[in-house]
Parts: sequence; structure tokens; C-alpha cells
Amino acid sequence: MKSLSKVQVKIFLALFLFFVLVSVPIWIMAGDKVNHLKQGEGRWHAFSMLLLCLYCCYVLISHFKANRGLIHIICLLWCIMMSIVAVFNGQVLSLFKLILWPLIFEMSYFAILYHPERIEPIRKVFWVIMVWGTILYLTSKGGNMDRVISLLPNAVFTPLLSVPILMVNQNKRYVFFILLIISVLVLVSMKRSSMLIIATSWLAYVLPMLKMRNKVLGFVMAGVILGAGLFFFMKMNDAMGGQIMERIDREETDTGKNRLAIWEVTWAMIQNSTIKGFLVGHGHFGVRNNSILEISAHNDFMEVIYDYGLISFALYLGLWIYVLQRWWYLKKTESSLLFPYTLSLAIFIFMSLVSHLILYISYFNFLVILWGGTEAMIVNRKMSITKNY
Repeated sequence: MKSLSKVQVKIFLALFLFFVLVSVPIWIMAGDKVNHLKQGEGRWHAFSMLLLCLYCCYVLISHFKANRGLIHIICLLWCIMMSIVAVFNGQVLSLFKLILWPLIFEMSYFAILYHPERIEPIRKVFWVIMVWGTILYLTSKGGNMDRVISLLPNAVFTPLLSVPILMVNQNKRYVFFILLIISVLVLVSMKRSSMLIIATSWLAYVLPMLKMRNKVLGFVMAGVILGAGLFFFMKMNDAMGGQIMERIDREETDTGKNRLAIWEVTWAMIQNSTIKGFLVGHGHFGVRNNSILEISAHNDFMEVIYDYGLISFALYLGLWIYVLQRWWYLKKTESSLLFPYTLSLAIFIFMSLVSHLILYISYFNFLVILWGGTEAMIVNRKMSITKNY
């Protein structure tokens, strides 16, 4: 497949930005029973998603070429399998939700494949998304009066998941500044998964310092940054009346339900599935619709098995293997893409294990657009090396 033209890339980014901007107010209210959607917000969300999906399908079909890498096969099979899942579970209208992430991956890949510099306009789009998401977060009201800060906690994920792609090709000072800002937002949100993500991000930031030629200086710099971070965390916790530590110690979801109880109920649902349920699942949001707790699985492995079936679960595992292998490749080659990819991997791991990422048609696409672009830059580099020889 040839590279996408500049016009095609601009249209794709414009549609992606439109989709995100009209959808963020809906995403940040997921799980928070406050305020009702303004009239028309749901329609704009559906319209923007449909428009984005149809355009991606049109471009990719018109440029389709077989016999590509494993990840592209996974993307193609996922689209086929989701079509089967949607038909068998009477959710044909939900099909575009189910196939959005592989379409985004492929569009990002072919947009950058022969033009690595196109990562810059994508970064600019994500700057808009981060600023927009931060404004919505800081102006949101959750109405939870037992907290010092009554912001909607879910709103923090918009700026947080925008960070990995903003880190591409950036210097240490820029990275430090962004991590510092997002750390404040994360601590105020008191979302445990986001705190685990930001802690991992800081570790990934300081670990290269230990490999400096001047070992003493490297250890001192790493120690100072981590020590300052711990001191800042304790001060933030004190300023918020100890609620951050209380939130970490309390094992429950935002709705007050214990995760272990949710996983136990979900596992029982999986075990009691019919043959059809095992093969093609119970449909999108199947756990939430069928659980006695009326809540999603809060674990994407269980969610994919129950909602989409074992065949789709195998593809999902293939995605995990691919992402981990790509991370290891970037580490071995000491690529400049390692740090942003590490951040995306931390997000993927923590949110998939204790929350839900692939389930919602939202922030997962932030990671996917980076993964597609990274794959394109890796392939581009390999082609350049081969050509030079």
C-alpha cells in the first residue's frame, strides 16, 4: 500500500480531532452519576464516530494490500470477528464502535510509513486534545462533597492519555515539565490506575540516568528527582486531608463496588456461558448488561472473553504480544521512541488490568494512534537500512 497523501492525512486528523472534542464530555462522565448529557451531545458523538469510521474504511479499502505484518493481520481479523459478534448478538449498529481502534492503527501507520515527519501534525492535534481535556477537567464538578476537590476523576484520563504521543522526539526538560503538570492533575483526581501510571512514568524517566557515564552523578540525579517526587506526594496528600492515601488503601470502584467481587461475579458468568457465548461472546457491554452488579468487568481480559468470545480473545492476546515485542525491540535498539512507548505500555497494562480500556470507544485510540505511527517509523527505518545496503 502506498502512503496516504497530505490531503488524506489532514482529513483523517480533522475527523479524529472532531470525534475526540465532541466525545470528551461524554467520556469523562462515564461512571459518574452526575448531570445528564446535554441534548444533542450523544448524537454528535455518534455522528463524528460514524464519519471517522466511514472515511477510514474508504481510504483503507481503496489502498488495501495483502501479505503484510502480523499486527495488520490482527487488525483485519478483529474487524471480521467483530462483524460476526455484532451480527450474532443483534448489535449491528454497534459495529463501528468495535472496529474503530484497528482502523485508527492502520490510518496512523500508512500516514507515517514513508513520511516519519508527519508525527508532528499528529502531536499538534494531541496538544489541542490535552489542553481541551485539561480545561474540561479543571472546570468539571463531581458533586462529591466528601472530597476536598470535587472534580470529576474520570476527566483526568483525557490529558493523561495524551501524554505519550506528546513525548515523541522531545528533550528531557520538555518531558520533565509535562510529567510535572500531569502528576498534579493525577494526584488531585485520586484515580489509582492513573497514579500507578504516573509513578511508572517517573521511573522510566530516571532509570536512564543510572546508565550515565558519571555513575555518581546519575544516581544523585535519579535520587533527587524521586525524593522530590515522594516529598511532593506527601505534601499533596496532607493538603487534601490524607484523602489520596485513603483512596489508595480503599479497594473499590468509583461506584463503591469491590473489584475482587466484580471479578468473581464476572468469572462465574464466563464459566456459565453457552457454547455460542464462548465462541462469539455476549455482545458489546455484555458484562455490564448481564451482571447482577450492573457494572463492567473492570478487567479487559475478562471483558473481552465474555463480550466478544474466545476467538476474539486470542486476537486480543496477539495485540498484547505485539505491543510487548515492539517495546522490547525499541529497548534493544535504544530508540528515542522507547520512553513514549513505555508510557503507553504502562497505561495499557494498568488500565486493562484494573479498569477498562478497550471496552470504551475512547482513550484506547490515543494509544493506538501512537502504536501505528511507531510501527510505521520502525518499518521506515528498516527499509532505509536495506536500501543503503
